[in-house]
Amino acid sequence: MEPINNESRPGKELAFKLGLAGGGIGLLSGLVQLIGGENISTITGHKDDTFILGLLTIIISGLAIYCVFRSSRETKMDINRRIGWFLGISIPAILCFFTVGYLWILSSVLLLVSTGIFINDMIKEFKESGESIISSLPHWKRTVALVGVLLIMIPLVFGSFTENTELASFQDEEGSYYIKPMATVERAGQNSTSSTVTGVLLVHLILLIGGIVALISGQLGARSITIFGGVVIMVTLLFFFFFIPNILFIQGAQMTQFDKDHFSSISGGWYIAVFGAAVLIASQLIGPNKEDSSVNGK
Repeated sequence: MEPINNESRPGKELAFKLGLAGGGIGLLSGLVQLIGGENISTITGHKDDTFILGLLTIIISGLAIYCVFRSSRETKMDINRRIGWFLGISIPAILCFFTVGYLWILSSVLLLVSTGIFINDMIKEFKESGESIISSLPHWKRTVALVGVLLIMIPLVFGSFTENTELASFQDEEGSYYIKPMATVERAGQNSTSSTVTGVLLVHLILLIGGIVALISGQLGARSITIFGGVVIMVTLLFFFFFIPNILFIQGAQMTQFDKDHFSSISGGWYIAVFGAAVLIASQLIGPNKEDSSVNGK
């Protein structure tokens, strides 16, 4: 199939300019956080390590700018490549709220609008070329992938108010401990407390973003991205299990790594999410796959 001529696509040019502006403002936001974030903590969200978070914001903004540039110059009718670039713009648009707080509002809006215009232009390109934006993956594979994503989302949706659907819980003489969305470690007992833990926030954030990515790519037939999303979620859940004793120690729980308390602290939500990630990956690896011949125009 002949490549698309980007010179005649004003939508891409507009998306490029908006995305570049969003990424550029993001670089400035990261620099402000890096240099003087501790002086504007009410704006940035009372972050502890402003230098590291500012540096991280600069790196993520640079990644977003790179993906904006690649999206604006992409000519291949390859759904995996296109979605990959779009995710490289839209994920930073959400993620950096957790690094620089309100400083990220304008960047987020510009990057998300840029992504929307890029996606709209991609749909037009596929229609003009006679290709379907939806691959010819068997219907059952999409259905199984959807089931996997829904299972992954259970700890996020029900973990705060339904028993045994959080990722982990533990009981000792001091009380009961629960790890809940989005970043809370709660201790229920005589001296009830609640703390926000960055590691817990990161785990739930990866589950949320990974689930959304897998949902979109799984239904569009972007097989490699769907598998990647499932693998990232699975690895994140395994790391979470490894660090449970460290997380609960913040609230005063006494637990030794890999002892019986460690293994028993895993709640139903963790097992459900792991099973969901396995189902998601398996849905893309098992059975026939017609994606390559229909979506990529081969």
